[in-house]
Formats: sequence, structure tokens, C-alpha cells
Amino acid sequence: MPKTRLWAFVAAFVALSVRAGSLYGQSCGSTITKSTTLHANLGPCSGDGLFIGASNIILNLNGFSITGPGTPMGVIGVWVLAGNTGVKINGPGIITGFDQGILLDGLTDGSRVTQVQLLGNFFNGIEVGSNTNTIINNTVSSSACYGIKVGNNNNQLTGNAIRGATDVLGSGTCATENEPPAGGTGIWIVVALGTVVRNNTVNASSNGLFTDGFSSGTTIANNDFSGNTQDGLTSQGQATMTSNQANGNGRDGISIAQGSGSVIQSNTANSNGRRGIGLGDLLGAPAGSNNSITSNRTLGNVTDLFWDGNGTGNCWKGNTFNTSSGVLPVCP
Repeated sequence: MPKTRLWAFVAAFVALSVRAGSLYGQSCGSTITKSTTLHANLGPCSGDGLFIGASNIILNLNGFSITGPGTPMGVIGVWVLAGNTGVKINGPGIITGFDQGILLDGLTDGSRVTQVQLLGNFFNGIEVGSNTNTIINNTVSSSACYGIKVGNNNNQLTGNAIRGATDVLGSGTCATENEPPAGGTGIWIVVALGTVVRNNTVNASSNGLFTDGFSSGTTIANNDFSGNTQDGLTSQGQATMTSNQANGNGRDGISIAQGSGSVIQSNTANSNGRRGIGLGDLLGAPAGSNNSITSNRTLGNVTDLFWDGNGTGNCWKGNTFNTSSGVLPVCP
């Protein structure tokens, strides 16, 4: 090759390698401050994968993977650093082998994670620590404690598929954070207002979904929380639960306690190991008040409809069931 053509080729290659929006030559632990597309797999990393350190940028995984050390070391696959808003993390692509797959840290409002596969991350797949984020159409499997953990306000989870949140690190590892004991939870909502959970599936986990008593205004609709070893759908905060499936769980299909003003309507909770739909007696908490359980179908459970007798203004109407814990007050 003539020298002039050779130097032109080298210059073009160098320009291609450093152009904005590509990931050539970066290493584990790099901080991204421009929109970036992966062009090769990254890792295995001995520590954190990538940091995102600017607002309104895009990380395109582009079908590639970011791989961690494969042991629980407190490291994170993609960490959106506090204060960086409007970040987008786009699949397809895989994040695997970290303690946490993706962390949206505090004040990372308005960010989005979509179509990412989070496989075998030890503590959780995605943690949302800020407001108004959207988590859409991701696949999360084999995260010991939580598939997706949500804090803060007005976040949306749509179309995610979660399996295998089973506390594989050892019995009780996850129970220190208030969810049903001795197991993991597919979706865990803590100290959060206005969370929307729609069209997700959580199967083959210890528990499907749990909201704590400091959360309220949660909308849970058209999800499938079936085939988990403990509970399907549980809440200690105020929530509206409509048109969900919670079948074939090892303990309860749907269980609520402590919160008041919840609406449980048009759900199906069949063939669970203890209760179909329970009000009260969740982690030792009694029923709250003014909860309505209407137009649900719950059959083939040990007790289809359960109430611990606590609270005032609780009522049932139009449910399809065979067994109950006693006479249940009818909604006006």
C-alpha cells in the first residue's frame, strides 16, 4: 500500500475509534459523559462496569454485554451517578455478574431503561432511587434479593419479565429490608408515592411484588404474579390492584394489611397454597380500614377470602369464591 494511502487509512481508523458516540478503547470503570454505543463486549470487570456522569445522554448496548466479576462484591454494572437526569440506557444487551445490574442513583430523574437483559446479578437487577423514571420491557433473572427495587416517586414499570429472585445468597439475606422473610422479591417498592406497575410478569421467585407501609398511591394493573414459592402480590401501603393474575403461589395470591383505602378489583387468585385474597395478617400487621375487595375470582385456595377482623369500613362485593374466614361485610 502506498504511504499516502496507508496514512489516510490510519487517520481514518483513529478518527473512527475516538468519534463521539462510540465505545472503543474504554475500560471497565470508565465514566461516560457523551452518548455512547458499545461496539464490543466489556469485561469481565473486576469492579464497576460503567459510570454515567452527564445528563441527557444515551448508552446503547447495541447487542453487547457488560460482565462483572461473578461474585457478590458490591459492584455495579451501569451506575447513573447522582444528579444526572434524562439518561437513557437502551438494549438489546446483557448486564451480568455484578452485585447490582443498573443503579439510577439519587436525583437522576426522568431516566429510562429499556430492553436490557439483567442476568445473574447478585443483589438486584435494577435499583431506582429517584423520580419519574420509566423501566420498560427489560428481562431480569436470578437476582438474589430483588429483580427491580423502586424508591422515590412517580416511577413506572411496564412490560418487564422477572424470574428467580429467590435469595440464593442464603436464607434471610434479603429479610433485613422488610419484605416477606426468607426469600427474594421480584418487584420491591419502598418509601415511594405514585408508582405505576403495569403488564409485568414475576414468576419462579420467592415473592412477586411487595410494597412497604411507607408507600402509597401505587397502581398495580394487568400483571402476572403467578408460580412464586411464597406470595404473589402483597402490600402494606395504600394501593389500587386491578386485573392482575396471582395463581399457584405457595402461600397467598394477594395479601394486604396496614394500609387503608386500597381497592382490590377484578383480579384472579386461584390455587394458592394458603389464601386467595387476604386482608390483614401480613408480616404480623393487621388490616387497615376502608379497603374494598370487589369482583375478584378466587377459587381452589385453602381459604379463598380472608379477613383478620381488624379495621373499619372494609367491604366485599361481587367476588367469586367458595371459602372464607367468616362473614364478610358487603360493600354498599
